[in-house]
Amino acid sequence: MRNKCGLILTLLLCLTLNAHAAVSQGEWVADTAAKVLPSVVNIYAVKTVSVPTFNPFTGYSGGTLRPVSGSGSGVIISSDGYIITNYHVVADFEQIQAKLSDGRVLNARVVGADPKSDIAVIKIAAAGLKPVKIGDAHNLRIGQFVLAVGNAFGLGQTVTMGIVSALGRTNLGINEYEYFIQTDAAINPGNSGGALVNMDGELVGINSAILSRSGGNEGVGLAIPVDLAMSVKDSLLRYGRVVRGWFGVEVQDITPDLARSLRLSSTAGALVANVMSGSPAAKAGLKPGDVITAINDRPITDASSLRIQAAQLKPGMNASVAVIRAGQRLNLAMVAGDQTSAAPQGLTVAKNRFFSGVTVNELSAQQRSKGFKGVVVTKVDANQTDIDLRPGDVIVAINKQSVTSLGSFKAAVSNVGRILRLTINRQGMVVTMTYVRN
Repeated sequence: MRNKCGLILTLLLCLTLNAHAAVSQGEWVADTAAKVLPSVVNIYAVKTVSVPTFNPFTGYSGGTLRPVSGSGSGVIISSDGYIITNYHVVADFEQIQAKLSDGRVLNARVVGADPKSDIAVIKIAAAGLKPVKIGDAHNLRIGQFVLAVGNAFGLGQTVTMGIVSALGRTNLGINEYEYFIQTDAAINPGNSGGALVNMDGELVGINSAILSRSGGNEGVGLAIPVDLAMSVKDSLLRYGRVVRGWFGVEVQDITPDLARSLRLSSTAGALVANVMSGSPAAKAGLKPGDVITAINDRPITDASSLRIQAAQLKPGMNASVAVIRAGQRLNLAMVAGDQTSAAPQGLTVAKNRFFSGVTVNELSAQQRSKGFKGVVVTKVDANQTDIDLRPGDVIVAINKQSVTSLGSFKAAVSNVGRILRLTINRQGMVVTMTYVRN
């Protein structure tokens, strides 16, 4: 009888402890949310657009000015009113307002924006702001619990919970600079620019996008790592633009076959395919065939992670680059260059009958890594040309003559007569257009 009583008491004690643990866990999540909610704002934006008027006899003509609204989220990062959000949340909007957790609605102005990383900084004038605590995305682990906080569907502040599903997601074609945190915490339209936090209430990412067939949450949310977001923010506030570091190397991912041929133990790292003459990489002694494994002791997992880490260095900063060369491990000292000054300036064919007002440039390393060939259109002056080219189009052939560089583009254009047969790649679709001039 005593043994049975002892067993019953033990079971009751275990049930009580489990109940307390469940309550504690629930309070833990609620406490984390309570820390973060005052640091997240709802963003509402308005712009005026011209909507063409349709007449069944004459077709589209003119336009009617109409207001278009959008909503998103932002994260307070300083007590004096600086807020990080996504570029696409505030881009081209004329009026922007931020609604705080205490109900205040304040006008906001854009301080700086970077479409390449989809990060923007806005500012409000208010007292009593609570900036978020900044965490470290490098310490994240797959399976770690996270909360997503934002203005889902414009409803107001919403908190969802999930885990870190993956790290370092790249080559998704969303941003030019991609190294996303993937999470299954529900992220929906309106969450863009909101906070992804760990269970200590620290900001680890800026919620940015979803992968979805339906347009709603399907468990694949993407957040920009906080270190990348803060690096862009710092550059925007200090220089008024994003200043990115530059090495002057072309790199590629290491496939299993490459790893075997190079006698590497894994596919981690970035293989140097080319070193530009006179570049920081050349001065540091990097050579084609080297495998870069770390920058300043931070591991390089693939070509995209190298590009992200190099870009986060400020020009003139010293970097220790760990490489494997012919089986030997080396550390090379490098001074980062300025990506802006290293970038090609592009080519404008001013007096050509078709291409007047069109500026093209060499493809980025990211575009080439996806198999693109040609030159990219960077600017179109609609007042000077009437051919259907748009920024972002990749010109792959002119009159059946392949275009692979600025030089081959210029040569092909010089041979164009009355007829132009133009082949482009537009958002993954190959289109051929024919134009005739007298």
